[in-house]
Amino acid sequence: MRLLDYTSELNYNHHVKVLLIKAGFVPKRFNIVTTPLGIAYLASYLREKEPHIKLKLYDIRLDKPDDNQLYSTIKEFSPDVVGISAITMEAHEMHRIALLTKRVSPKIKVIAGGPHPTLFPRDTLADMNIDYVVRGEGEITFHKLLNALAGGKDGKDINGIAYRENGEIIVNPPGEIVQNPDEIPFPAWDLLPIERYAKERKFSGTRLEIPYVAMYTERGCPYECIYCHKLSGRTVRKRSPENVLAEMEYVMKRFGIRRFEIVDDIFNVDTKRTHAICEGILRRGWKTILSFPNGLRSDILDEETIKLLRRCGTYYVSFAIESASERIQRLIRKNLNIEKARRAIEIGVKNGIFAVGYFMIGFPTETKEEINQTIKFAVTSKLHTAGFFIVTPFENTDLYEMYGDGREFKDFKNYHYHYTHINLSNVDDKTLQRLYMKAYLLFYGYPPRILRVFRDYPFNKIGYFKQILGFRHGFFSINKMKF
Repeated sequence: MRLLDYTSELNYNHHVKVLLIKAGFVPKRFNIVTTPLGIAYLASYLREKEPHIKLKLYDIRLDKPDDNQLYSTIKEFSPDVVGISAITMEAHEMHRIALLTKRVSPKIKVIAGGPHPTLFPRDTLADMNIDYVVRGEGEITFHKLLNALAGGKDGKDINGIAYRENGEIIVNPPGEIVQNPDEIPFPAWDLLPIERYAKERKFSGTRLEIPYVAMYTERGCPYECIYCHKLSGRTVRKRSPENVLAEMEYVMKRFGIRRFEIVDDIFNVDTKRTHAICEGILRRGWKTILSFPNGLRSDILDEETIKLLRRCGTYYVSFAIESASERIQRLIRKNLNIEKARRAIEIGVKNGIFAVGYFMIGFPTETKEEINQTIKFAVTSKLHTAGFFIVTPFENTDLYEMYGDGREFKDFKNYHYHYTHINLSNVDDKTLQRLYMKAYLLFYGYPPRILRVFRDYPFNKIGYFKQILGFRHGFFSINKMKF
């Protein structure tokens, strides 16, 4: 494959070199550094389709490079194409990477992808250092765009991209997605320093633990929560149990890793498949270590499934409750059965699972009584730890369309769930601040709970206690909330 630089009309006579970069948070102290599935999947797909391509993956969250270091890294590889993956809180880093890439050479094509460029293609392309946006799942679209560039075309007829033309930003219709995820090669973990991620703060667990990889076993979510971006769609595309087990076996044999962080939207949406995966692990006698920082729906998590997950080595489960108010549950269209969720937490803890809860306060029309209802649920539950977050109406969500009132929330550097300028609730700003502080004080001000953390967390107990104190970026930064 050759890449045509259609700016200078110069044909490269070498194999295409593609540098895929994972951006990081600003400020960097809030970084959660998980193994980057997005660029790892993209690399494996490109490598399968174009075996002669030269690929490099770079996760700047590991090295936290300054401008000179990042410039040197890009220049040393001398790529033809740089792809940048970013979420909204990484938008400023995305633009920094693009700027430094163009300083290395304006001929390098910069393609932005991931959640932020997908949701904000026009804001992204307002940066003249970014040539294209790949929207949504990137494997097929990125490959098509790369082929177009290699053939001397501009690729502007490809669905799933956005680009500039004569000063106007054009957003094409959605692109093609992989319907059968079994067909995608396993992530290209061999292109990343896997062992380094064990020492970073992650969604589940803490630093200085054993190596792990993140893992998708399906794409998509059937639920209709109004705050969700629906990036993978409402249709669940499930990998077969055999394919999931094959990836686990590959990772264990190739890298000696047996810890997996499952990051599906809803791993247990199909109970039969969930059981098949767990039973496959048990039949093979694998001593896996599993965590679910994101991927279980609590009110459909029955006792049999919880016990089966525990037998497979599950030690950590997140319970995304959001609100304990039935009215708010209906409003946000999550429709979680609160009592079933409470029961799932109790069963999980009883069976030795470390339980973490996530809650959101400040929903539109939410009253002080309803916020207190959520706080009471958290405090009286068996949860070991909890995070409380201020409702943030990201654009391109139903929440924003329904309650954004036409307001612009474009200060991406300060787009954070803990300190924010947004208040959609029925309480005044100072009351929301006090309730937010109250939630953390009541939850973590209960000594028996802290003792249970030390007792029940299975690995680095001191390290995890420090991570609990890491919620100080929520509680202790309350004074930074500016509505």
